[in-house]
Amino acid sequence: MKKRYLALMFVLVVLCMGAYLQTYRQSIVVYRSAVIGATDDALAAARKWDARPQAKLYKLPGKWNEFILTPRGSAEDITCVDMEVWGYPGNSTAIHFWTGSITAGAILDNVGTYHADTITTIKDNSPSGALISDGGGEDGVGTISFDGRRVEYVLVLFPTISAGSWNCDINGD
Repeated sequence: MKKRYLALMFVLVVLCMGAYLQTYRQSIVVYRSAVIGATDDALAAARKWDARPQAKLYKLPGKWNEFILTPRGSAEDITCVDMEVWGYPGNSTAIHFWTGSITAGAILDNVGTYHADTITTIKDNSPSGALISDGGGEDGVGTISFDGRRVEYVLVLFPTISAGSWNCDINGD
């Protein structure tokens, strides 16, 4: 009897932990792009919730522990010297997460864009710190990861682009 009770308790604990630790995972989504000279990427009044640029916001699906940005340029060696990442925790003022410099490398993806292979942090204000992966300039696929638990919407800006255009994919888990 005692063994059955213990086995039943173990099964209940495993089921409860599985429900608690369930993590939502979504595939990569092309989030947004910017073309050189585009005036719509000026930050302007985007910091206030009521002035946010609706078309450029990405609403994170529920239960994301982190979100991952993958910048892609239209040509090899183009740069954006001041890519900005902003987060909106619900109906609140924007939080500046990160500003950095990105450069497209030689890795061409299946849609004809080049992955950023050099990512340099200029300013990191994100709650848990930005994590840059494969951003050392060796023709890899660079990504920038952020803690997504306090954020409902994400805004990515490309204010100063050297040439061509930049896209940004987003995914998370």
